[in-house]
Amino acid sequence: MTALVTKPIFVTAVRFTKTFETIPRRIEFDGVSYDLLPDYKKVAEHDNEAVFDVSDGTYWFKLRQAVDSSSWQLLKRIPRGSA
Repeated sequence: MTALVTKPIFVTAVRFTKTFETIPRRIEFDGVSYDLLPDYKKVAEHDNEAVFDVSDGTYWFKLRQAVDSSSWQLLKRIPRGSA
């Protein structure tokens, strides 16, 4: 079941691609920390935001980043295997 959440999150660790894009390695929300796998998919990029799909092995998270900011927002959380 998809959980639509649309809320700010904390990105507590990042990594960078070869083109220096910032990709979350660890996120935290609702007091729970999620260590993310290296798999990610850039879903969209337009205007001043980018949308990524990332996973911790249990869930897929759809995250939005404001390009000119360090703020991230969780759009939805989907159990892995049902995405």
